[in-house]
Amino acid sequence: MSLQVDKLVKEFPQGGLWSSAAGVVHALRGVSFHLKKGETLAVVGESGCGKSTLAKCLVGLLPATQGSIRIGDSVIDGFSAKAWQPLRGKIQMVFQDPFSSLNPRLTIGEILEEPFELQHLELDRGAREQKVRKLLETVGLTPSVNGRFPHELSGGQRQRVGIARALAVEPEILVCDEPVSALDVSIQAQILNLFLKLQKELQLTMVFITHDLRVASLVSHKVAVFYLGEIVEEGETTTVFSNPRHPYTKSLLASIPKGLGPNQNGEESRFTPLEGEPPSPVNLPPGCSFYSRCFQREDRCLTQNPALKPVNGGQKVACWPETDPLST
Repeated sequence: MSLQVDKLVKEFPQGGLWSSAAGVVHALRGVSFHLKKGETLAVVGESGCGKSTLAKCLVGLLPATQGSIRIGDSVIDGFSAKAWQPLRGKIQMVFQDPFSSLNPRLTIGEILEEPFELQHLELDRGAREQKVRKLLETVGLTPSVNGRFPHELSGGQRQRVGIARALAVEPEILVCDEPVSALDVSIQAQILNLFLKLQKELQLTMVFITHDLRVASLVSHKVAVFYLGEIVEEGETTTVFSNPRHPYTKSLLASIPKGLGPNQNGEESRFTPLEGEPPSPVNLPPGCSFYSRCFQREDRCLTQNPALKPVNGGQKVACWPETDPLST
């Protein structure tokens, strides 16, 4: 099933009963992308850039302020719980922390049966037990964990349960919010291999949120580079990582230790490592948001915010020097 996001905006008003602060946090600023059935999009960027907000908006945990989300042939633009209800079974989420996302009072079997009730699936006891056994087998767990509680499992096992729960209603789209960041490195590799296996076998469409560019290079067909609530570069993963066009993407690649990043081949990065802090999402600058940290900025970048435009190689980039170079 395809997933199309068009000009998605999410704003959080500041202030309230106990605060005199005013203003709006601009978490998502006109985010658009399109995924075909079976494609995986990695969303990468620094902490606080809006990645997790995007994930929650995509599955209806947060109502977007503006824009639309198309899941297959169904369009959601009201973002109410009623609008989302018919599509809950089509798109599911795998969370970052497997321990806090599982009910500690339920056994693993009860956790995996709960989605059947929420989606009003008419299954008798035998069918439920058979489906739970199949889910456990799919994610590499044995039926012996069925009667155990989440605290009795390892972190990797809990994340496998989280994945199984997301698959319980047979979704066609998975949104994964940093699903391996809380795991040991060796377990990360196992879970990433599981995602690759599931994506191939079930033809899942996936949005994979991660701050780790190495993970993004392993699991995704496409990559969207996020900065301060916007996509500043987008394209095929191999193309973007081998020939980055936006200075932010270049800086992210330069920040990876020698030999560990995608397409670095053990060589020193030819780019400038990232320095400084991003602007406030409340008081946005009038021009390019990356201006204060950019090593190839121009005068016009201070007052004119560049739009995401196509460049050679099938990439899209929001950068004046890359999309509209000044004549000399």
